[in-house]
Amino acid sequence: MEGMVRIFNTLTRSKDEVRPANPDGRIRMYECGLTLSGEPHIGHARTAIVFDVLRRWLEYRGMPVIHVRNVTDVEDKIINKAAELGITCAEVVAKYDPVVKDLFRRLNLLPFSHEPYASKHIPEIVALVGTLVEKGLAYESGGDVYFSVRKFPGYGKLSGNTIDDLVAGARVATGDLKRDPLDFDLWKSAKPGEPRWDSPWGPGRPGWHIECSAMSMKYLGETFDIHGGANDLIFPHHENEIAQSEGATGKPFARIWVHPGWVTLNQEKMSKSVGNVLPLRAVLDRLPTPALRLLVCQTHYRSPFEWSDSAERQALETHDTLVRQLDPARASEAGSAAPGAQNAEEIAEARLAAFDAAMDDDLATPRALAEIFTLSAAVAHAVRRAGWSGELVKIRSAILGRLAVLGIEPEFGSAELPADLAALLAEREDARKRKDWKRADEIRGIFQGRGYGIEDTPRGQSVRKA
Repeated sequence: MEGMVRIFNTLTRSKDEVRPANPDGRIRMYECGLTLSGEPHIGHARTAIVFDVLRRWLEYRGMPVIHVRNVTDVEDKIINKAAELGITCAEVVAKYDPVVKDLFRRLNLLPFSHEPYASKHIPEIVALVGTLVEKGLAYESGGDVYFSVRKFPGYGKLSGNTIDDLVAGARVATGDLKRDPLDFDLWKSAKPGEPRWDSPWGPGRPGWHIECSAMSMKYLGETFDIHGGANDLIFPHHENEIAQSEGATGKPFARIWVHPGWVTLNQEKMSKSVGNVLPLRAVLDRLPTPALRLLVCQTHYRSPFEWSDSAERQALETHDTLVRQLDPARASEAGSAAPGAQNAEEIAEARLAAFDAAMDDDLATPRALAEIFTLSAAVAHAVRRAGWSGELVKIRSAILGRLAVLGIEPEFGSAELPADLAALLAEREDARKRKDWKRADEIRGIFQGRGYGIEDTPRGQSVRKA
């Protein structure tokens, strides 16, 4: 089901078509993952869900994805957390790694193709730093190695910053041995209590930016299709990645850059430094995963998202409405039909096509969901009017398929009917219309043998788990 998917590219400031650069037809995508210095918050979850939806949609459109998301287990934040807790960096990583994995598992994310840890890729990092030094783009100073920003002509092309703008706000921290305040760390000399590895410049550890360049190029090649992460990574992290990667290889790094917007609380960007974070654990304790993903997808991924109690309540109500409309056992109870309700059979093809068009257009999930909500309501109206038909069963399946592309799998209160029983339920409705009571009773018996009961009501068939 190959289609043209366009995604807004931070690098070009335009919606660019996603096409695999590699002849094997697979999209290569790198997502900047978490630093293991604490528990994730809802902003982390939003970014992860956005990249998961992007991957699902590309694969739905016939483009398999190699999805790499790194784990940062060597970084200043981890060192600071270790000092705060009075434990080693390794103990900090061991404390938070399983917590992050468990909470992200609950987000219904597809498994990653690769999930590399920085600490396991020191040889690749050292080799990349060495290449930059050999090319004269980096220099050693007091055991540290710095990238020379002014020697990379394209610096600022992702963020839009100019050298003059950066100079105005630059400063050199105490102890820095930089030649220029714009330069950034590639390798940091060992300090007491910090993790360290041997290198040509003495024992030390990698800088944060070089980790992602080394790992992404190892698993995806020197040029790949999509790179991204939260909006606040554009500068300096992703800008520095471009400079050091393209400086080392002389080739374009990532072709498309994707950056989901911030989550805000009380109109302020959520940040651990500000102290206004909303822990993911707390949200998952209140919202089932389908409701959480509905909530995330009802705001376009590039827009800031204001999180609130009312937004959570609305997501729960929306999830409950979808369950009532699509549960074969409860659709006939989905409430009175709105005046002028549309005929599901007549609008299904157009609504599903509109869903696909919205998703192709920069993952416009709010528009896509609006089409699903309209079609789902029409299905429930049709069931109330005449019960399930074979065509309605097919439409229901198509709706659930599109929701699954968003990673949204409604949690039906009654047991979800297996596909063969859903088809038999539609056949029984047809038999009742033909007054073929023998066949209708035979199917009722099949349901009873499988642990389900069927009740015939003025609004159609109602199925309950026995």
